[in-house]
This record gives sequence, structure tokens and C-alpha cells, in this order.
Amino acid sequence: MRFWRTVRIVLVPVIIIAAAFLVPRFELFFDTSNLLSMVTFLFTIVIGFFIASATSNYLSLQSLITQEDSALMGIFSLGCLIEPKKKKALIEAIDRYLIACLEFDFSSYVSGTRKEFKELIRVVDSIKPDNKEFAPLIQNLHDKKSVCVQSRQGALLAARRVVRPIHWLILILLTLLIFVFLFILRDVNLLSNLIIGILAVAAYLLLDLLYEIDTNVFLDDIMTYVDVEQVFHVIGRPVYYPELAFKRPGFKPEFGTHRIGFRDTKGRLKIKLVS
Repeated sequence: MRFWRTVRIVLVPVIIIAAAFLVPRFELFFDTSNLLSMVTFLFTIVIGFFIASATSNYLSLQSLITQEDSALMGIFSLGCLIEPKKKKALIEAIDRYLIACLEFDFSSYVSGTRKEFKELIRVVDSIKPDNKEFAPLIQNLHDKKSVCVQSRQGALLAARRVVRPIHWLILILLTLLIFVFLFILRDVNLLSNLIIGILAVAAYLLLDLLYEIDTNVFLDDIMTYVDVEQVFHVIGRPVYYPELAFKRPGFKPEFGTHRIGFRDTKGRLKIKLVS
């Protein structure tokens, strides 16, 4: 995945700039400057609309994930207070759920963790107050549970892609037209060709930015493990990191004891403790 991303954001722009110098000059038998203005204007409107829509979903998803992490900490604290003997069961259920979540990307974690979430809900529903003093807190506990359910449902919708294949076709066609009209404007001046190449790269990178936001790659990159680390601390378990996390540029695990997940030759998840 990282290889193809490097190709998209490094190799393709280099090829586009090289093409601005190497592709033979050509002309059309009509004025293209007005057409370039019209196509650029249309491209700006269309891609601006989709970037705004995809960004809105991205911000909602980020907020919902943070909200769910906060609710999980509330569930643990309230559950232990209401029925202390359920503490171990809560730790196990929350820990397994978080580990399962971290093994998926943001666009599929909800559908991929139904089994673990169902077990967590079962444990929460089994909590009964040991004494009447904490009985009123039951409603607070179930309110936190409802927040988790609502957050997951909202995340399921927010993770959906905004840009459909037909939209990509329109955007790609507009981008290609921009390339053609820009390349027609080239002359023997090297600086002019460089500027045209940069403008063409800018149009391409806008498409790539939209793709990353729409597919939640952008969120995967900037979202740290700070929120989920706090949940692990609250339940008293070493922080868990999926193997994929260590492939991210600049990623550093939390100091101290933590756990790392990896897949064996049969694809089964294994966890090792690292000090």
C-alpha cells in the first residue's frame, strides 16, 4: 500500500513535469485559452464540492471515534463502581474490542468488530448494582452504552465514500482536458514549460487529495493512537499497536511496556509483550 502511495504522490508528478518538457509541441486550429478557463472553472467547482463533502465526513468520523473512546472509559469506570466483581469481565471485553478495532482501518472497523462489540454489550447489560447506593448509576452506564452504539452507527455512515465511479470519470476527464490545454500553451521557454508542468501536477494532486480524504487514508495518517492509549491506561492493560502502525513514517510507540499484534503464517493474530 505504501509503495503505491509513493508512486501516486512522487513518481506520477515527476512523470507529468517531465512530460511538459519531453512531449512534442502540438496545436489545435482554434483558440484554447477560453476553453481552458471554462474547464478549469468547472473542475474547481466540482472538485471543491466533493472535497468539502468528503472532509465533512472525515471530520464527523474523527469526532465519533473520539466520542466512542471516551464512552468506553466511562463504561469501565461506572461498571466497576456499580458492580466491582465485573471489573475483570469488563477489562477483557473492552481490551478485546479495542484490539479488534485497531486491526481494521477506519472505513471497516465497525463491520469488522460486530462480534467483539456484541460481547462487550452483553457484559455491560449483565452489570447489576451490589447495593442501592449505586443503583441510580445504572442509567448513566446505559447512557454511555448508547453513546457507543450511536457512535458506531454514525461512523458506519461517515466512513462511506462520497465520490462514485461516475464522479471520478467526470473529474478525470476534466483533468485530462486541463492537461491537454496547458500543454498546448507551451513554447520554447523552459521556465514556461516548468510552470505548466507544476500547474498540471497541482490539478493531479487535487485528485489524489480527494481520493485520500474520501477513502479515509488521510484520517489513517493523521489520527494518532493517543485516544485509544488512554482507554488502555484506564482499564489497566498495556497499550496495543497493530503491526501496520510500525510501517507508518515517523510512528513511535509509547514508552514503556506495550503489546504488538502480528499475523502468523496461517493468518492468525498473535500478540507479544514488549518492554
